[in-house]
Amino acid sequence: MFKKYFWEKAVRRYLAHPVSRRIPFESGLLLVDERTAPEAASLADRLSARTGIPRARWDILKVDRKNNGPSHIPAVIPAHFNWKGEPRDPAVRPFFEKTYDLLVDLTALETLFNRLVSAAVRAGFRAGNRPDRTACFDLVIDAPPGEAFATELAKYLRAMGFIRP
Repeated sequence: MFKKYFWEKAVRRYLAHPVSRRIPFESGLLLVDERTAPEAASLADRLSARTGIPRARWDILKVDRKNNGPSHIPAVIPAHFNWKGEPRDPAVRPFFEKTYDLLVDLTALETLFNRLVSAAVRAGFRAGNRPDRTACFDLVIDAPPGEAFATELAKYLRAMGFIRP
């Protein structure tokens, strides 16, 4: 209860301080969970091909509820945040200190922790596929993760002038 109150406050605080955008986009972060983690690399490749952001400039971060052991994808768990909603683990802190041009959130569950992670990332533009989290995103695309999502995202980013045709 105590932590929940302060984490909700942290989400509002993070979202109240937007980060300036660079145009065209040069870097991106892909947030995945256990459902989308197996295809995270191919998703990043698709997003790279569609958005023009080089694959080397895409980072992938897995949002997990508990530590499931070693993985090839860096994972963030609730224990990595303190009670004020600030990242405290040195292994994941770089993801929250770096400024990204584009955040693509493909996490499936609507939880306070997922919202906290998404809001804590310093990103100039946030896109996701969760229509129930419109407050956290600048763009919501109601499509499953994969080719259709990457194509739709690129179409809208190109129309808004954030990526080159």
